[in-house]
Amino acid sequence: MEEFKLEPEQTTHSSRLIKYMLPVIIWVAILFYFSNQPFQVQDVQPLLARVIGEDQLRALLPPIEFQYGSSLISSQEPYRFVQFFIRKGTHVVVYGVLGLLVLRLAIHLAGTRLKAILYTLYLVGAVAYLDEYNQGLNPNRTGSFNDVVLDMAGALLGIAIYLHWQKSSKYKGE
Repeated sequence: MEEFKLEPEQTTHSSRLIKYMLPVIIWVAILFYFSNQPFQVQDVQPLLARVIGEDQLRALLPPIEFQYGSSLISSQEPYRFVQFFIRKGTHVVVYGVLGLLVLRLAIHLAGTRLKAILYTLYLVGAVAYLDEYNQGLNPNRTGSFNDVVLDMAGALLGIAIYLHWQKSSKYKGE
């Protein structure tokens, strides 16, 4: 029986592809795992209440009130207010990491940097949309177009960080 062997060139390309693709797959799996959790599991308000009193927290916050989608966000509800920023900050960080990981993969697959960036934005946008759609299917969660926009802002930040890191690494190597 003849043994199948990969040429060294193919092995390198395959292992590189796995090296860059596996983190993306794992990160998306983690993202969807948390996306499937009910809101109550991710609610940090009880933890905040154990750490600091409501009146103490309210005194630390400036009087701010704004609309986000159909919700009124107000510092008069300090636990909810702080949780809002924790949750939205998490969106930016999670999708920033996803943008960075996808761009890292896309640079190795696309012919040009511009194509890689466009592929990254397309893929991350699709994941963000599916994430919010998935949340909309959960009776204890709501999907929000505003969160997709926030996710894309995070992706752009991740892309910018990766490009800056890549550029500064080239200069250090010269």
